[in-house]
Amino acid sequence: MDMKKYYDDIFNELIKDEELLRLLYYKPVKRSDSPLDGRKPDIKSLPIDDFWAIIDDRIVSAPKFDDIEKTPDEPKCRLLFYLGYGKTGNNHLFSRQEIIFDIFVHFDFENMDRRLSLICDRLHKILSFKSLTGVGKMNPISRKPIPAPNKYMGYSLVYQITTENY
Repeated sequence: MDMKKYYDDIFNELIKDEELLRLLYYKPVKRSDSPLDGRKPDIKSLPIDDFWAIIDDRIVSAPKFDDIEKTPDEPKCRLLFYLGYGKTGNNHLFSRQEIIFDIFVHFDFENMDRRLSLICDRLHKILSFKSLTGVGKMNPISRKPIPAPNKYMGYSLVYQITTENY
């Protein structure tokens, strides 16, 4: 196992995806306002302090969302990812490890452009059947709605990787 490496590999993949960053950050002001509009600044080209402030607020490697409820005047989208269950099968050299991605989207985003679906679709394109970490490819395991803070919707995507037991 190398759990920290799994976090780091996945985190680095997420923060380099401009489309995902735009979906998490840009709030629509009207229905025709796309977060992917080329007239909006690229998140990755912002000053480094601004870039990391966005990343630290929108992509969190822990199941944490209590601060969302404390700032109701700041609607946002947030992606949480963390390790789920891990188990060893018949082959003691390898294990399966779940990686859980919880997405929380404020109704102000969802009502305008169905942002939750857009973020889930983008994550699936980034993660599914790619060798990002562990041994082999990331496989989608399940997806489901989850409880969310007031004025938010939540959805969970679970992927599985194979890990070496060394």
